[in-house]
Amino acid sequence: MIHICANADCGKEFKIINQEKTFYAKVNLPLPIYCPDCRRTRRLQFKNPRKLYKRPCSSCQKEIITTYPLEFTSPVYCSVCFEEKFN
Repeated sequence: MIHICANADCGKEFKIINQEKTFYAKVNLPLPIYCPDCRRTRRLQFKNPRKLYKRPCSSCQKEIITTYPLEFTSPVYCSVCFEEKFN
């Protein structure tokens, strides 16, 4: 069956094969409404940009390199502090 992408800027036709339908039914997910390209683009929007920042560990204040900028409000830990807190 041919589907049309729900992205107004795209509108590409795409297929959902039987194996995909079986998988979505098995994990109780609705069938996709966006084409594979638009789904990938939407997923990538949730990733941090490929840029590294120097900032202090939220626990020991040691300088670390991370993908989270200083404006990121949640705590960011160095590997040692992370292990102490979560193991």
